[in-house]
Amino acid sequence: MSNKSNKTKEIPHDIKTPDPVILGHALLDAYEKAQTLFEKYLEQYSKQETLEKFSNIDFDPLNVRQAYLDYLDRIAQNPNKFFEIQAEYVQDYIELWQQSMNKFLGESSNPIIEPDQSDRRFKAPEWQESALFDFIKQSYLLTCKHLEGSIDQMGGLTDKQREKLIFQTKLFTSAISPTNFAMTNPEVINETINTGGHNLVKGFENLIKDLERGKGQLNISTTNYDAFEIGKNIAVTKGSVVYQNDLIQLIQYEPQTDKV
Repeated sequence: MSNKSNKTKEIPHDIKTPDPVILGHALLDAYEKAQTLFEKYLEQYSKQETLEKFSNIDFDPLNVRQAYLDYLDRIAQNPNKFFEIQAEYVQDYIELWQQSMNKFLGESSNPIIEPDQSDRRFKAPEWQESALFDFIKQSYLLTCKHLEGSIDQMGGLTDKQREKLIFQTKLFTSAISPTNFAMTNPEVINETINTGGHNLVKGFENLIKDLERGKGQLNISTTNYDAFEIGKNIAVTKGSVVYQNDLIQLIQYEPQTDKV
């Protein structure tokens, strides 16, 4: 009789997954510190005039709506092709789930999809070493691939419609990237734990400043306005605009004379 061990294989602990208790305390501290800022935001941007400005914003300046309607019409005319594309997506997702389970159990696994070499969003080691974040990353990339691929494969669209839809789809998928959300970005989670949530409070302060600068609309600053001082590290010379268009502005400066 063989004397084989009946021990159950232990699931290895994923050392790259953040401690939920520590993270929870950091998020609670951030909420308490940002409460005053949040109340200020609601008071300022819930005014009727601000709401009216928001309601007048054109959210479809490129008229993408009509292109999407034409795309949906192509799907209605050829549903079998659409189901074929969806079946490929489901098959890839099942394979991703299997490979992710293997990685979680400590077994060998192969990535289903990897980010482009120029994509800097997933450079943190957790995106490769953690089974959880690796699954989130690949799930996102797989969805992006099939969303864009479904537009290319459906057919029946003009080149202009296809380019417009793919461009708009890339904007959408970039906006919903897991790196843009605190709870699905390991770098943000680590920084939140290390700073006790101060990074989130600082980010909310910057958001309010951007809204104030844009008078209700998001106007993200790319310049430190306190870094320059006239007469110290920036010069001012009198002049007048002699020509301008949408791209350039030509200015003729008055000649400077040295006074003794």
